[in-house]
Amino acid sequence: MLDLKRLSHRLRALRRPFSGDLDALKQTIANDIRPKQAQAESEIAKQVEALIQTKKELAGVKSAQATYEETTTRRLAELTNLANGKASKSELTQTAEELASKIASVQVGGGIISEEQDAWL
Repeated sequence: MLDLKRLSHRLRALRRPFSGDLDALKQTIANDIRPKQAQAESEIAKQVEALIQTKKELAGVKSAQATYEETTTRRLAELTNLANGKASKSELTQTAEELASKIASVQVGGGIISEEQDAWL
């Protein structure tokens, strides 16, 4: 039992010089580290919120882009359907020129064109 008391006394004696260091360390944690940690956590929370907002904005842009592409594709298909079976401007011009050429090459006998023929021209 005597050895146990001596050992306990020696441990307390060894602890005394470190108790001041331990108090200083606790003080540093309370006064310096905790406030900086809270500030860092606050900044991280703000950045996370900004990233979430950016993600939402990008989703909106992506949705608008998809809608635009869908609308454009649909309108292009509608225009293609409208154009199917219809002559193009160049085809109409060519046909008109051919008709004008044929009409010019036809010689009218007697020089009088009937009203029916005049309406056709």
